[in-house]
Amino acid sequence: MIAKCYRFIFALLSIRYLTGFNYVCKDGYATYSLSKLIMKINGTIFVALITLLSCQSKTSPAELSAAEKETAKKEIAARIEEIVAGVKKLDMQTALKPYSDSPEFRLVTPDARITDHAAMVAEQSEFVKQAISASYTTVKEDFKFLSGNFVMCTWTGKNEFTLKNGERYKTNPYVGSMLFNKVGGEWKIVYAHESSAQPVKQ
Repeated sequence: MIAKCYRFIFALLSIRYLTGFNYVCKDGYATYSLSKLIMKINGTIFVALITLLSCQSKTSPAELSAAEKETAKKEIAARIEEIVAGVKKLDMQTALKPYSDSPEFRLVTPDARITDHAAMVAEQSEFVKQAISASYTTVKEDFKFLSGNFVMCTWTGKNEFTLKNGERYKTNPYVGSMLFNKVGGEWKIVYAHESSAQPVKQ
């Protein structure tokens, strides 16, 4: 069953990359062209990922009680705060700690690319080399409890950063939907989808 799930998601990923993606850079800003087909595929991949992760568990955990859900919200909010605190210190090791490094992890970036954990770490490390400061500000967090120990948290906020060349940018709003799974008593992000407005030069 697990092997079938892997083949299924691999086929979806192959379709995603075969569709292609146009990326144009102009005056320091990025303009992205995204077809409705790719948007549908991204959504399908998310559903497939849920199915894949579910295939790895023979028994489904009981639904959380109201008290357990409140506890989960606090624990997940604390994990997100780790990301915010890590970014503020330009400490990517701390900022990326809540993210699962499992082979199934996927991140959909604001420019509609799908990356794995290793690619995410590489990109964030490169950003740190170019920045002298960065920060995220939380506006609100919405939680959706799915089956078992899966919780979707949609984080809404803004971010600001200053590059070593002196340029300052602000992105408002910045939205991240993060799928958390509790494994070994710890909440980890197993899937994330980020969306944002264009960075505005200050």
